[in-house]
Amino acid sequence: MELEPEKIAELLARKPRTRKTSSERNRKLEPSVARDSIDLTIREREVLSYAACGFSRGATAKVLGISVDTAKVYRTNAVARLRARDTGHAIVLALLCGELDAEILKMHLLPS
Repeated sequence: MELEPEKIAELLARKPRTRKTSSERNRKLEPSVARDSIDLTIREREVLSYAACGFSRGATAKVLGISVDTAKVYRTNAVARLRARDTGHAIVLALLCGELDAEILKMHLLPS
């Protein structure tokens, strides 16, 4: 299934349809992110989603129409907000707390 870059960006920017309550999230998360609200900005979520799909900062910047430095800032901010050690850890935490939608990532990563 081949998707246009604009459609991928639109899908990745969406918040998941169903969100767990904060108490449901807190039970599963490690203490560093177990708090009431972790709300990434749309751009932070987009950049982290592209990172989860294996895009470099340069490729992410090109797709989103931003500079590489700006993509780096968004990724760094997402890692900081999630209190993660690095980008990979941030991706896992974002998936666990519902900021990233695993189904959308699967659509992009798995061949149809």
